[in-house]
Parts: sequence; C-alpha cells; structure tokens
Amino acid sequence: MKLLPVGLFLLSGCAALNASVIFQPGNHPGLDEENVLFNQNGLIVGPAFTVTGEIESEYLVYFISDENLLTPSLGQARVAAEDSAFRQLEINLGTNVFTGIIFDLNTVNSTPGIAVITVTEVTGPGAIYLFPVAQGQNFLTITALNGGFLRSVSISSTVDVSDIRQTRISGAGEAVPEPGTYTLFGTGFGLVALIRKFGANL
Repeated sequence: MKLLPVGLFLLSGCAALNASVIFQPGNHPGLDEENVLFNQNGLIVGPAFTVTGEIESEYLVYFISDENLLTPSLGQARVAAEDSAFRQLEINLGTNVFTGIIFDLNTVNSTPGIAVITVTEVTGPGAIYLFPVAQGQNFLTITALNGGFLRSVSISSTVDVSDIRQTRISGAGEAVPEPGTYTLFGTGFGLVALIRKFGANL
C-alpha cells in the first residue's frame, strides 16, 4: 500500500483544483457572500436530523446529518450535534444552487484527522477533496469556476466534529439541479474507510 500516502498527498494539501471547483484552506471571502443566520421565524433549530438557516437574500440553507443537530445560538450561529459530536454532514439550498461556500469546522480533540469533502455540481463532474483537520479552527473555501453552480457539499470526517460555524454562501440562485451522481458520495465514504484502515502509514 505504498501508493496510498501518495494518493492522499495529491488529493490534499494547500489547495486543490479541478476543471470546475477550487478548494482553498482558509477564509477567502467573496464579494457577494451572505451569512447563514438562525434567528429568523419558522426555521428548524433542532434537535432534528435537519436544521435550517437563512441567508440575507432569504434562501434557506439546510444542514443534514445522520444524527440530531441543533443550533445552540442565534445570529451567525453554529450547528452542532445534540451529543456534541458528529462526523457526517451535508449542506444544500434545497432545489436552489450556489457558487461558493465558506465554513469553519471545529474538531473535538487534538487528534488530527481528514474530512472528506464531496461537492456535487448542477452540470459539472463534482469533486472530492481531503481536508486535513485538527483541533481549533479549520476554515475551508469552496468556489465553482467557469460559470458553474454547486448543488451540495458533504462532509465525512475521520474524527469527531464539535460544530460547524461562520458558514457563508455566495451566488445563491433559483434553479432545479439535474440529478447528481452518487458515485462521488460512495467514493468519499470509501476514502474515509481507507484512511481509517491505513492511517498509520500516513
């Protein structure tokens, strides 16, 4: 399995780019970004598998997990698990689309890990990025290129995440995305399994 560390190196690092999506570790604001807020009327604040926020242009933003989530505070708030830790999360705008997203993942302890970030596009091929995470702030900026639109961003972490915060959306708009491929999701989950199995070799 000597090729595994090489593959991980190629998929992670300072920045990753494919033909339609760029991943930039860190906080790189766009001109039209909007904060996701949780103090509007009628939104789901949890505990529930899905909680909702709203950006200034009044599009709803959905945070979906395989366990109960909640929004512990209002304003530009954070999304956390009811039991204080989650490993799976998807972010989307329902049937609407967007061109970029920024978020900050906070992990539970000092053990470093990998968050497999899977991006589904409206018409493009999508992308997978291995995002190294450690205790404290882990900002990531994702941007669609060449006039493309994003449908969803999924996170699958090898270590517990205490919360996601300071989420901002760029380029939100109305559209009915074409059915995305589920191959990327399967590949993302497979990468997490490989990382866990062969993590000692990294």
